Amino acid sequence: MQGATGISAPIGVTFIHSMSLDRDAHVFAVSTMFLVYALTQLPSMWIAGLMRGEWLLQGVLALVPILIFMPLGRAIAGKLSRRAFDRLILIFLGLVGLKMVVGI
Repeated sequence: MQGATGISAPIGVTFIHSMSLDRDAHVFAVSTMFLVYALTQLPSMWIAGLMRGEWLLQGVLALVPILIFMPLGRAIAGKLSRRAFDRLILIFLGLVGLKMVVGI
């Protein structure tokens, strides 16, 4: 799915969620999944001429807010119960699925 459409999150996150990992392991697994996808896709896209330097720079700059707000998200998630965390993941997956069906 990732190589053909770029939408691996619904499948990958659903699979990882189904393993019932604790919160830290879940976040680590999802983050690692996306890192592996990015590290394998970027060189391929560059070689195929589908990636430009300016887009790569924009992607790197987009990491700045992520790096700023990750600790905040971790602090908020740390206050959630296991059940609330699981519900939020399922809500997220439901919204992604709805977005795919509706085409927003």
